[in-house]
Amino acid sequence: MDLTQLQKAVSAWAATWPAIRAVWLTGSRAVGTYRPSSDVDLVIATAWLPMLGGEAVDLSGSARFTSQKGLRDEWTKELGIRLGLRAHIRTVGRLGSPEVDVPP
Repeated sequence: MDLTQLQKAVSAWAATWPAIRAVWLTGSRAVGTYRPSSDVDLVIATAWLPMLGGEAVDLSGSARFTSQKGLRDEWTKELGIRLGLRAHIRTVGRLGSPEVDVPP
């Protein structure tokens, strides 16, 4: 998968999640030193998603998550399937923490 294909696939996937504000490619694929088997390293900026009394926040209309880790795990799984590559995701922004909100 070349960089243009990767960008299109990740952009299309990110558009399905309203909580995602920005995605940055990092690692070997960003600098052009990757091998065909290299994973995809992404940093994802998330919106402020308040947690009310430990209740899950509905992010997609069908899936509910109670933690940032649960959400990150779901994103990793989805991207792995969509890209046919292993994905490694770091997030910026936190559920329930308005002081780290990333504006749209």
